[in-house]
Amino acid sequence: MSDQNDSALSLIADTGAGKRLQVAVGREAGNVVLDSVRGWFWITVVTAALPNQLAAVDPASAKVTMLIGLPGCTEAHGLRLHPDRGSAFIACEGNNLLARIDLTGAHFVATAPTGDGPDVMSLDPGLGWLYVAAESGDLTVSTSRGRVSRCRGPRSSRGPTPIRSPSTRQRTGLFPPL
Repeated sequence: MSDQNDSALSLIADTGAGKRLQVAVGREAGNVVLDSVRGWFWITVVTAALPNQLAAVDPASAKVTMLIGLPGCTEAHGLRLHPDRGSAFIACEGNNLLARIDLTGAHFVATAPTGDGPDVMSLDPGLGWLYVAAESGDLTVSTSRGRVSRCRGPRSSRGPTPIRSPSTRQRTGLFPPL
């Protein structure tokens, strides 16, 4: 679990019923995703000096095993792994960008614009679409063919609103932040 204000990732033993161990990662911790293939947790990290980072944490050793710089990404927060586990998507809240980073080697970063304050993301593997909901209410949709569309949402202070995936007609997991 991300301890955003404590700048750490909390590892809790015994399926959440055991001892809590914090792994310090930077100035601010963002979203966390389990990579079941590698057996690591990935977490976005805002650092004191740019670039922000994507950190891999080994839960067995409670140590950061890899740090990947995110040039061009300010206030890295949202995080989703591509279904092939070869790349990750990062929502850069500070400069309204979506970054895609290669996890397998060169760590190349590509970016695309989003709405103001991108926060949470959801993937539709059936369509190959990535949804990025922003605090402004905007929704950016990126397709596997490289097309990016943005829908301007209603301006409110409630943050991203839930959306439905066109291919499944079920909630995709985009909810207002708590």
